[in-house]
Amino acid sequence: MKNKIYLLIALCYIVTTGTAQKISLNGYEVDIDKVPLNGPLQLDNQTNKSNQQTQLKSATTTQQSTHVSVFKANNNKYFALSKNTEFVLPNNSISNKSGKIEIYDGKGSLLWSKETELPVLNCKLSNDGKYCNAILYNWTEVEETEYLIVLDKRGKEIYKEENVSRIHPNSNKDIFYYTKFNVDTTYLKYNNLVNGNKWEVTVPKKSRVGAVSENGSNAIICSNEGLFSYNSNGKLLWSEPSLIGG
Repeated sequence: MKNKIYLLIALCYIVTTGTAQKISLNGYEVDIDKVPLNGPLQLDNQTNKSNQQTQLKSATTTQQSTHVSVFKANNNKYFALSKNTEFVLPNNSISNKSGKIEIYDGKGSLLWSKETELPVLNCKLSNDGKYCNAILYNWTEVEETEYLIVLDKRGKEIYKEENVSRIHPNSNKDIFYYTKFNVDTTYLKYNNLVNGNKWEVTVPKKSRVGAVSENGSNAIICSNEGLFSYNSNGKLLWSEPSLIGG
């Protein structure tokens, strides 16, 4: 009996202390299991200093700060490495900011990379590596702006839209729903990257996407007026005012 107990304890130890699955991305060792499915894993925060001269030839110090994050596809076959760089002047104001997206396969081989004019906030990768949906962001002292860009399997930009802070895709990340606000009107929008189908419908104010089916065939919208379900053609399937989800 004791031998069986010892064997069970040993098996439990082996399971709980198994070797973590890791991948090397441009010199960064990444524990795959620690990368969230819907967000970034912060890898590094490097700060370099470079001396520059003004027109008066007086020395000034500019700080270059680089923030590195990693994203992954649901099937762990594709990974995105984002590198956001800021140049901070001595008066603590940011003179310039930019980003870079690097896409890798499951073996850590670089497939393509793309420089972006703005820092990268989020990336969602399709399971087949055909699409990278990225949210870029810009900020000033008076406003913040976010952009959605869609990149194909070669890193070419095939779609861009301003004032999109979040998308809700299907499991393969090639169909997505999102809400967008315009003055007093809220729209539910749909984008199918495979067949090019796009549409928008008016929904209750301040609605948000609560869930999307695995194949992208329908989505549930939450609002202060209840729950609503739309299919991939923009047709309202059902509504339930008694369930408040806003």
